[in-house]
Amino acid sequence: MTHRQTPQQKKVLDYLNHSKNCYGENDKSSRKAIKYRKAQVNRQFRRGQQQLINQHDDAEALDAALQAQPRLNWQKAADAPLIEHLSKRAKPSAKPLSEAQHQALLRLKKQTRR
Repeated sequence: MTHRQTPQQKKVLDYLNHSKNCYGENDKSSRKAIKYRKAQVNRQFRRGQQQLINQHDDAEALDAALQAQPRLNWQKAADAPLIEHLSKRAKPSAKPLSEAQHQALLRLKKQTRR
């Protein structure tokens, strides 16, 4: 037999399964910003290589300098779970989290520590 869940339990599970875009923008503009940021990192790398090519006359020194140049690897940070976002955003005067929400938040923190 399956256990029927209350609406409050369903809402907590919903909070755990949904995530919040933490990139600092809405979902549409973050898609564009991610593309632009990755392109900017690639342009910086190519510009650095071009500057090294213009500075060195010796082929061996140039090859060593190009190999030593670090490549920046940019990635978007992962989205945060919705319940974590709501717990950070909650005002002290606002209604506190329910016991089920609090337990779900503790479970989530325990999972992320592993």
